[in-house]
Amino acid sequence: MFFRSYPFSVNNAKYVSARSIFSRRSGLIIERLLRQKCIFLAKSFKFDFATFLCLTFIFFLTSCNAKEVALAEVGAPTEIGVMATPLTTTESSPTASATQTQISPKFTPTPVPFVWLGAISLQYLASNEADATIIANSLGYLPYNAHPSNMCGPLAAVILRDGSVISADTNLNDFWLLNPRTESDILARLFPENRFERIEIRTSLAQYDFAENPLFVGDFLYLYAGPNGNFDHMLTVTRIDEKGRAYTLTNLNTDDGYIIDEFMLYDPNATGEGLFYRWNDRDYAHLGLTGSGGFDIWRLR
Repeated sequence: MFFRSYPFSVNNAKYVSARSIFSRRSGLIIERLLRQKCIFLAKSFKFDFATFLCLTFIFFLTSCNAKEVALAEVGAPTEIGVMATPLTTTESSPTASATQTQISPKFTPTPVPFVWLGAISLQYLASNEADATIIANSLGYLPYNAHPSNMCGPLAAVILRDGSVISADTNLNDFWLLNPRTESDILARLFPENRFERIEIRTSLAQYDFAENPLFVGDFLYLYAGPNGNFDHMLTVTRIDEKGRAYTLTNLNTDDGYIIDEFMLYDPNATGEGLFYRWNDRDYAHLGLTGSGGFDIWRLR
């Protein structure tokens, strides 16, 4: 419902109140005096200027009733969803205060950080090694002969870059075969300290409590091979589902060759489920193990 807005002040309030009181006291008298005249006009269909003025005066006096005065004094709505400022006065109102319903303003929810990373990452899906090789070369981190066996760093980085987590000018080649042990200066440039914090975990992936210390969307992880592994790995956390399960899109060695797919990293409600545990399971040693040496997290502050 729309409401008209009227200029309002203390003097106006007194005027409206007096006008309403006068309307109630005099309206009935004037109405009685002119009733016969109005009936006569209705019967004869005659009309003159003096009668017009009289009728207009009656309508003016009766146009503001007590209900309108009460609403004006407590602050009636002036437009959709906006309440007029209540008038504060020491004079008692001749009518009971009207009950007003406050309308909560509609706020635009603040977007969840990196909410689109999951969708962004899916453009790099590859169900076989041939397609994965095409994806690897399309990233442009090498001039030629890029291979899905060692594309984890550029792949994790391009997801962050596409999602505006890191600079749009980031050179994906900086992430190829990146090693925090010897290239801390590159990491400091890629993840500046004023924007990112580095969290160093030296507990094996299989033993770390992700239920107590969960990962977040947008986290960049570097996994250390450790004593039981044979390769380091990099990945980006692309989404967390409603049950707290973390996911990534990364390259993975399979019995049929390398693929690029979305994988659940862990399930906080089911210990032993997820890619983190597969990478520490001896049954998959022929495909490669990592993470027994712990991991580092770069997380946006």
